[in-house]
Amino acid sequence: MKYLLVAIIGLSFSFTSCTKSSSNSNNNNNTGPQNVATDSFYQSTTGQSPINFVTAQAISYKFDNVVTHYAPFNGTVVYNVTHFVADPNNSQDPTDHYEYALRVLTGDMSNYITVNDTNYYLKNFHFVYPSCHEIDGNGGAMEVILTHISASGNATNIGILIQNGAANPAIQPVFDASPLSGADPNGAINQFNPATLLPANFSSYFTYSGSYIFPTALYPVIPYYTPVIWIVPVSPITISTQQFTQYTGIYISPNNRVIQPISGRTVYLHTQ
Repeated sequence: MKYLLVAIIGLSFSFTSCTKSSSNSNNNNNTGPQNVATDSFYQSTTGQSPINFVTAQAISYKFDNVVTHYAPFNGTVVYNVTHFVADPNNSQDPTDHYEYALRVLTGDMSNYITVNDTNYYLKNFHFVYPSCHEIDGNGGAMEVILTHISASGNATNIGILIQNGAANPAIQPVFDASPLSGADPNGAINQFNPATLLPANFSSYFTYSGSYIFPTALYPVIPYYTPVIWIVPVSPITISTQQFTQYTGIYISPNNRVIQPISGRTVYLHTQ
């Protein structure tokens, strides 16, 4: 439930050929999300994020439709504050409160991903704990979400689960640059390459049509803004217990959104 991204108006994603097995079991083929300009897959506005990925029910495909173009950049590290406004007409909406997270602003368009021949430019990345998404019922200690926006204002998020384990040298300078409160000046990171946030195996990932997991100016209450393309790698990255303690010592309250219903949406699994 949580992050402060950019309020976006009028997304339209799609899909060319979406073959789904009648048994809703894993179907290993090369048919998957292809052309976002003409396909209907990414047009779903009925489902919210995050979700639990059930591997056995995902539709498997093999052709590459996501390409990263990442390079070092100088970024601004923000102690991000998001105001959640209670909706008295929706029992699922949270009570009025504030949530806090580390957010890094890129400040330029030098980093982007290409999804089905459309470029989406990295605007920011931010952290949530515990993770929002789950895979077969298993979540992570954290999740880092990289938010990309196309020239036409459409959104694609890469959500990477983070498990406790080995220390992560790439993330350390980001945590070290974090302000200690919303009243402190913003921090800075120099020559940070967002590719270092990706797992070594980025060739296997789930993709589906979802939503933001936090309110925006135009969508201040549930349901949050849709549609948003989500790409969630199967493999997690790790941070050490010390790094996790460092982060949660600054951002002391968990800020994940609970798992949402699939609501009839198709989930795809890219495999190699």
